[in-house]
Amino acid sequence: MSLAYDFLQKYAEKKNPRALNNLGVLLLNNAAYFDKKFGDKASDAKALKAFQEAAKQGYYKAYTNLGICYEQERGVEKDMTQALA
Repeated sequence: MSLAYDFLQKYAEKKNPRALNNLGVLLLNNAAYFDKKFGDKASDAKALKAFQEAAKQGYYKAYTNLGICYEQERGVEKDMTQALA
């Protein structure tokens, strides 16, 4: 694993919203490298969960990333209503 992944994972486990969001971005963009044991669909689901947790805490960037997940079917079924919400 990379230093960035390990660092973000550590703080994401402590529910840090910025770390959760950035971990989600890392998983979406580099899933094959950083999360080999889960595969792309599981990495997308893991990223979605991280974005949802960060959004619950009001982290504004997580809302944008949730919209991207819904638009591009990353961890969820495509839902343009949710993507634009």
